[in-house]
Amino acid sequence: MATTGGGKKDQQPRPVRRKTESEIRELSAPHRPAPYELADAMAIKALFEGTATSDQQTRALGWIIEKAADTHGLAYRPGGIEGQRATDFASGKSYVGMQIIKMVKIPKSRLK
Repeated sequence: MATTGGGKKDQQPRPVRRKTESEIRELSAPHRPAPYELADAMAIKALFEGTATSDQQTRALGWIIEKAADTHGLAYRPGGIEGQRATDFASGKSYVGMQIIKMVKIPKSRLK
């Protein structure tokens, strides 16, 4: 085999294995835990304890709306009855995020 200037042997790229439809469906399942970073978890904890800084409050609500509720994501999931259940679950998550956004955006004068 030929070597390059760095002394490494030229290697053929490995073929990429495509995920199956069921693997893709499982990875995008709405019931899976939302991804988070340590700072997200700490912000949620501080918000719950009533000790969150302004930045932590913003981060916590941002994580809830964008990641946990997937408010702006597409709720539809294909796949017959299984897809319908996943769609219903995703719609419920999204609804929670929409309610939070509504309460944040509604003028104080309209609150009862």
